[in-house]
Amino acid sequence: TAATELFSEKCLLQFEDFNTNDAFPLLEAYRNKFLSYNDDIQGTASVVVSAILGGIRLQKPGSKELIRELRKRKVVFHGAGSANLGSANLLRNEAGVPAESIVVTNSKGVIWKSESGNEGNFKNFEQKEVASIGQPSGYDHTTLLGVLKHHKPDILIGAVGRVPNCFNKEVVETMVQIQKEKPGGGGRPIIFALSNPMTQAEITAEDCYKFSDGEAIFGSGTRFAPVTYKKRLRVPGQVNNFFIFPGMSFGAYWCEAERIPDKWFMVAAAVVAQSLDDTDLEAESVLPHPSRIQQVAHNVAVKVAMTAQKDGLAKRPLGDDIAAVSAALKARRWSPHRIAEGYGQGCSDCAIS
Repeated sequence: TAATELFSEKCLLQFEDFNTNDAFPLLEAYRNKFLSYNDDIQGTASVVVSAILGGIRLQKPGSKELIRELRKRKVVFHGAGSANLGSANLLRNEAGVPAESIVVTNSKGVIWKSESGNEGNFKNFEQKEVASIGQPSGYDHTTLLGVLKHHKPDILIGAVGRVPNCFNKEVVETMVQIQKEKPGGGGRPIIFALSNPMTQAEITAEDCYKFSDGEAIFGSGTRFAPVTYKKRLRVPGQVNNFFIFPGMSFGAYWCEAERIPDKWFMVAAAVVAQSLDDTDLEAESVLPHPSRIQQVAHNVAVKVAMTAQKDGLAKRPLGDDIAAVSAALKARRWSPHRIAEGYGQGCSDCAIS
């Protein structure tokens, strides 16, 4: 309330870097009281889904049914922090991926719960929400390799945070083999190593390409340098929420949204995936190059504002069509101007453009 008292009820509250056990309850407590969202949970989830959609574009060039293709995929989330829990929920609740196609692990292995929900190895309510039904049996559900060999995922996403290089050669080769054994030869495995900093990454870009013999589609939380493998240059996509929050916040703020539903993060994910250009695709990047962040953010902002208007949540409509909303947001966009010499020349050297 201090922020709204100081900046008015129109201000947007974006928060992150809270412990998982605090972040989810805070989000639930305030998401409908103030214009707010948690970037670790919702922003990261959105960019993860966007990167998956980008990976599907690489798997199936020219596909116009990315969400439909997504619903056919199986996903293993290794690690049960805010990023993976938020991503699992977005896939289940907004993308329509069947719950049984999503597996999440914690330090005890596959997260599970009984039919009644009274038993299980979940550590909090948020883990319980994404838990598989029934205690795993008939395989080693406490090791990553055991999980992969049993569930046979198309997508592996790591956000463990404290076990660097846990996606070793055997893990990557298993992901490749899983695809080869699927009807029709399957597709290329998608592997994301989201832990930061680089020293904590589940695997490096170079090792992922090398261990998979160039088959894996790779993305990472830390931006890895381009890798040339078998004479082909690959530019790993950086799966970072900076592709989401600038446009989400800008669009929601200027249309004076009443709240920010989870649905909008799915909308933003699709926009970012569609913002991939031919250069990105040629470089096998699952997300646009960061040099295009301003345009990508604008694309997200426009779609968010239009969705808010369609959903009846915009107190201040910005236009009747894409062109009008785009122009309205461009008119409100602040752009810094480089000062040739010295500092202290005042705000006249910055502009809304």
